[in-house]
Amino acid sequence: HQIESHKIELSAEDRINLWQAATVPRIQDWESLYKKAGMAGLGVFGLFVGAIVWFEFQAKRIDSLNDVTNGLNLRIMGALPNMPRSASKKTSKAKTAKSAFWHSVLTESIDAARTVLIRDANVESTRLVMVGSAISGEGKTTLSCHLAASLARVGRNTLLVDCDFRKSNVHKVFGVDEQPGLSEVLLGTATLEEAIKTPTEDGPAVLPAGQFNSQLLAALAQDGLGRIFEELKKKYEFIVVDSSPILPVTDSLMVAQHVDAVILSIRRDVSRRPKVSATRDKLAMLGVPVMGAVVIGLDGESSGYRGGYGYGSRYGYGYGYQYNRSPEPATTKS
Repeated sequence: HQIESHKIELSAEDRINLWQAATVPRIQDWESLYKKAGMAGLGVFGLFVGAIVWFEFQAKRIDSLNDVTNGLNLRIMGALPNMPRSASKKTSKAKTAKSAFWHSVLTESIDAARTVLIRDANVESTRLVMVGSAISGEGKTTLSCHLAASLARVGRNTLLVDCDFRKSNVHKVFGVDEQPGLSEVLLGTATLEEAIKTPTEDGPAVLPAGQFNSQLLAALAQDGLGRIFEELKKKYEFIVVDSSPILPVTDSLMVAQHVDAVILSIRRDVSRRPKVSATRDKLAMLGVPVMGAVVIGLDGESSGYRGGYGYGSRYGYGYGYQYNRSPEPATTKS
């Protein structure tokens, strides 16, 4: 049967016909090359865009208040706008009005977080608070300094304690000596009266971190810090603690066990939802309540301020590490 079938196929006409003999072209086909090059370029561009989208998805950076309220289920205590770096520098008389505007924006934003803190202090006796962050670079030191200054500005007897022993900066902000500080008090080489500084009459008192050494971690693990805080609560109405980043080191977790609540500092386009969530979970495991979060670096529309001066420094929070009073408003001649 197969032999007969092959005979039929062999006797049939050819199903493939030669249309034109193949020849090597003498003129190069540039149009085809352009098309191929264009397709290759689009392919590389698509891969590049896809890599960026994948990276941003993996990073899960926080870029709005909705990411904090809905994504992390945290209460918003304040939203600080994206301050220009020029607002923290010495300005000429021509720029005084703009500088005064940005300082007023910063003051109003900080005062909103202060109002929530005072309300919780009246209702739940929350007077000793720690300002922390998941990782470094999220603005916790700047927030703690301005929050303490805001409390002192309305007549509250406030103490700012620097518990970021490994990378202390509070003494630089207020221009006081780093030693003696809390480290020396914990180790018994100095008293609280010697360590606490009062840089200005209308500002908060400052307890700097002091010198970090290996013995300090052992002192933190004991109950010495708790006794110090209890003694300080008898002298001050509010105590604001600047801590180390919570995820990289354990110092802040040992400090957090002795405070009433924690305020998380979150910076737009820097903080990541998984890391902030892990920070909240670590504090929850120790039974430390999280009062809420302050989001730093929002644009004018998101934060509620629209100045119209055209500033857009990406991460410029404004004050940096410098504590100054707000400049006087510009005056005009009548």
